[in-house]
Amino acid sequence: AASSAVLVVAVPAIGSGVTRAGDALIGGVVGILVAALLPTNPAHRARLDAARVLAALRDSSEKMAAALSAGDEDQLGAVFADLSGLRGALETMRADMRGGREVSVISPLYWSSRPRMERIADTGEPISSAVRNMMVLARRVNGMVSRGERVPDAVIDLIAQLGVGYESLRAYMLAPPDGQPDAADAARVLRGIVRHANPKVVADGDLSTVSTLAQIRSQLMDMLMIAGLSRTSAMAQMRPRN
Repeated sequence: AASSAVLVVAVPAIGSGVTRAGDALIGGVVGILVAALLPTNPAHRARLDAARVLAALRDSSEKMAAALSAGDEDQLGAVFADLSGLRGALETMRADMRGGREVSVISPLYWSSRPRMERIADTGEPISSAVRNMMVLARRVNGMVSRGERVPDAVIDLIAQLGVGYESLRAYMLAPPDGQPDAADAARVLRGIVRHANPKVVADGDLSTVSTLAQIRSQLMDMLMIAGLSRTSAMAQMRPRN
């Protein structure tokens, strides 16, 4: 309706400018009223978009671990290409999160769901960061394989565990309001992975191996924030424990 209001002003027609402006104003008001009184569920599209990206990250983790176990450089390149192709999905996700926020503010029907929509929208940045960090990880391990460097089994296992973590986040994102699994369930799974991602795992490793673990830990920081932790709380969870 808002775009129709713009067309009313832009398209030449017989009539005074005041009349045209009045028509445009009416069109804009009608558009706002329709959005307020007959909106789509503001959380629906946003959480589906987020779940799709999380599923792609899950699949990339699993494929990366399998490719590393097989020493398959071509498959690692394919994983990186798949991750690069998520740019459009991320843009759609962010747009739907913005739109969902607007609907939850405008429409009285969804005022009660505003806190939930805010939580979903707050995952936009850490999900985008997770994709970027996964791309860096894919590029790093691909470089190690191409140079003939061995990626330790413990590191490959951690990459596979990232897939488990992303599946827990995907399930949480798709859960109904107040349903299971919730954010606490997802965070519990992630804390278990964090315990295995201790720097001691690569205590005897070379610089490439240590850097790879650091990239995995950056990924886990993003994942904890997707589960609802603040950056400060996520950093505290990542602190190495004896």
